[in-house]
Amino acid sequence: MKTRIFVNVGSTYPFDRLIKEMDLVAKDKRYDIFLQTGKSNYLPKNCKHKDFFDDVGFQKMLAWANIVVSHAGVGSILEVVEAKKKLILIPRMKKFREAVDDHQIEICKAFNEKFKIPWEADAKNLIKHFSTTTSLKIKRTGKLANEIKQLI
Repeated sequence: MKTRIFVNVGSTYPFDRLIKEMDLVAKDKRYDIFLQTGKSNYLPKNCKHKDFFDDVGFQKMLAWANIVVSHAGVGSILEVVEAKKKLILIPRMKKFREAVDDHQIEICKAFNEKFKIPWEADAKNLIKHFSTTTSLKIKRTGKLANEIKQLI
């Protein structure tokens, strides 16, 4: 059975380096990849894709996926965590003009330290996490959103 990977890039700047890399990974027939491309300038050739999802569509994609690769937007992280899916984060970075600053790197580090969520700055290294990432088992004493607000 193929590993189903949903890639979420959010809705701000283009995230072409992630889209291009995951499109290359999709050539490997072990993976069934669906890309949420956002405002990408790159049109994927090897996998299914859609620019944006409404809330219902996003929840359907989460239900479909075995693994979610996501930008480090807190809203996206919360949704994936609540869905109890395997999650790998990749930060949007200022040097690639994907964000106005590097706050997503800080978010990745904080979530990795607190919840052991894996992350990669280089999209070429994401594939190494596909077989080692585990479902999120986050212990919490209160609401996850409150813990995250305290964390960031």
